[in-house]
This record gives sequence, C-alpha cells and structure tokens, in this order.
Amino acid sequence: MAVVTHNVLIANRRCSKTLSPEPRIEALFNILDKLIKTYLHTEKKREFLNMLEIIFSPVIFLFSLLIKKNNKTICIGSWFGEKYSDNSKYLYEEYLKYNPLGKNIRFIYKNKDLRDVIPQSGNCRGVYCYSLEGFYVQLRSKTFICSVGPRDFLFGVVTPINIFIQLFHGLSIKKIGFDAMQSSVDKFKFKLRRYTTDNYDYVLSPIDIFDDSFTSAFMIKKEQLIRCGYPRWDGLDGLSGTKKNDGSKTVVGYLPTHRSEGLDAVVIANILDEADESLTGEEDKIEFKFKPHFYDAPHFRKSKYVNIEIVSSNIDVYEFLNTVDVLITDYSSVAFDFLSTGKPIVFLAPDLESYKNEKRGLFFDYDYFVKRYYTDIGQIFRDVIGRQDLNGMEYIPIDDTNNSRNLISIIDDIVN
Repeated sequence: MAVVTHNVLIANRRCSKTLSPEPRIEALFNILDKLIKTYLHTEKKREFLNMLEIIFSPVIFLFSLLIKKNNKTICIGSWFGEKYSDNSKYLYEEYLKYNPLGKNIRFIYKNKDLRDVIPQSGNCRGVYCYSLEGFYVQLRSKTFICSVGPRDFLFGVVTPINIFIQLFHGLSIKKIGFDAMQSSVDKFKFKLRRYTTDNYDYVLSPIDIFDDSFTSAFMIKKEQLIRCGYPRWDGLDGLSGTKKNDGSKTVVGYLPTHRSEGLDAVVIANILDEADESLTGEEDKIEFKFKPHFYDAPHFRKSKYVNIEIVSSNIDVYEFLNTVDVLITDYSSVAFDFLSTGKPIVFLAPDLESYKNEKRGLFFDYDYFVKRYYTDIGQIFRDVIGRQDLNGMEYIPIDDTNNSRNLISIIDDIVN
C-alpha cells in the first residue's frame, strides 16, 4: 500500500474528546528539582529526575489523556532530551526558516547545557522539559516528533490521543525495535508500550527497501510510513570535495554502533587498543578520530590512548563527518549518511558472527550492502597508507536536498 508522501493529504484525522481542568503535576517536579539541586551534581540530578519520570509516568499518562490538546503546538525531541542533534535538530532548524502555518515549535530538552545551544526565532524555541512551561507545553501539545522514542519528552505525556511521528535515527542494517527484542518478557513489554506510550502514528522511511524493516520494528502498517529523505541528509551539502587538511595526513574517523545499548563495550575497546598500537610510528600519515555512540560514551570519557582522538558523543555527527576523509564503521546507519559524499566507507566487523547470531541480529544479509569488510584495523591503516581502494559499500542513491522542507509540508498535512 502507498506510503504518505508530500502530495498526499492525510485522511481520517484522529479526534478525541478531552476533559478539564488541567492538572498541576509539574509543580511537584519543580519542587523536587529545587530540593535536590544543592545536593546532587548536574549529572546525578538528571538521573534522579529521569527516575522520577519513570515512577510518575503512569500518573502523567492518565493526566495527559484528560487534557485538551492544542493543535497549534508541535514538540520536537531527540535522544532522551540529552542532545540537540540528529533528524530532530535539522527539522527544527528548517522550521526556524520555514513555518508557513505559524505553528508553535518547541524543542524539548532535559540537559540544561542545551539551553544556550538551541536557536530561537519567531514561534520556535527550546523549552526545558522539567520547567513549569515545559510541563504545560507538553501536556497541551497535540503533536510530538522524536528521533528515539517517547522518552525524548517527559515520559508518559505522549498518549494515543496525540499525533506521534517517529523520525528515527538511521537506516538500520541491524535489527531495531520489536525485532531486536530477544526475550518473551521484553516482547510483551514492547507490545504493551506500542499501544500506550509508543503508539506511533507515522514513521519516516526514506528508501523503500527499508519499509518492511520499519513496519515490523515499530509494529505499524505500510500506510503509516512517510516517504521523505532524512532531514539530517540536508547537512551533507558541501561535504563532498571539501578539503579537510593540508594533505600530509589522512583523517580516518571511526563510528561504530553500540553493542547491547552500551552494556558491552569490550569489542570496541579491543579495536581501539589495536588501533593505538598500530598507529605508533605512523602519526605523520594518519590522524585517527573515534566518536563513540551515545550509549557507549560513558566507557570512553577518559582517554588512555596516545594516537587516538576521542570526539565527544555530543558533537553533531555532521560536524564530525566534515573532518573525515575515510569512514570506518560496522553495522551503523552512518554509512548511508556518508554515502553521498563519495568518500571511502570501510567496514570493520570482527564480531560479525556473534553479532548476527547472539546479539541484536541483522535485518539484511551483511553482504547485501557491504561489498567487503575487514576484521583487523591494522590492515585498514596499511591500506590507507598504501592508497588502496578502500570503499566497501554498495551504492544506494539517497536524496540529500530539501528533505526538511518537504517533511514540514507533509507534517502540516498530517496535523491539519
């Protein structure tokens, strides 16, 4: 069946009756925030507030069901409220320039360091999740747009009476969502959330070969897919052909995906140990940069390496890619992002068999997209120095222009 496109006006709008008065549960969080701010460091405080979210999420969910929603407000969030990045960032920044229906666009953040990072103009601005305004805006908003899930916002505030749009954060070779659940308990919890907090109305699917993966992972129908390129692909403009350095060094970037949501970083740590050793004596030829996945960042905050630059996981991926001549990855969707630059993409997968069979698993056979892969990072460095043909990815055309603006038009059709 057809997916939602720019030229299709969405029919069958959902409507629901809601009740008043509006609750003041946000006051409780505000008081608790003040009570603990002098006793907990910023990171510990955020962890505590996140814990409170989970504890109170059933209450928040029920209150949100009773609140009349404002169709003029759209809340956008990214990476559990901790990062201003990904598709959500690029969509929001397009709203700053192009907001034909004058929607009130609010980027929700939980990390207070983002307060001065998120730009604002006209009807668009950032709002702190746990502030009084944050509670009010989220309880009243009709439409939510995320890149990870409902915890990009105050957990529990998104309910089945909202319009919930999942942009997601990449085209996955690895299994995601329901398909990544391995135990019957996890599958049951996923199904329960699918009809409560994770009740997605639409999911962005840029390329048709991924349609089946997205419908299965998010337990939706093909009619709920939006066909449009990723907003973050707009950020690729101008990367290809840009001079990265003085020519004396090749900048090699390593962006692996996580294993087990960051619980297991042994494979990546071993690769970094090998890389550091292999680069000894080659510092004048290769500059090696490692950007950990958001989930893996806590394992690599303190560098023990001599020849490796660890890039903050909070740095926008496109700022990082703009410094890279060669990309090394494994099962990450960043390979598709980097594809249109025309620069080499190298696959390093020493744990391919265990990843396929014991961990998350893959939607596709690895060689569906990957022409060849390495198991030894030292060999990659030798081939870089020897100017060997490194590219290991089959070409897939992607649309890297005007995606954000096209998506805004689709969203306007959905919301109205």
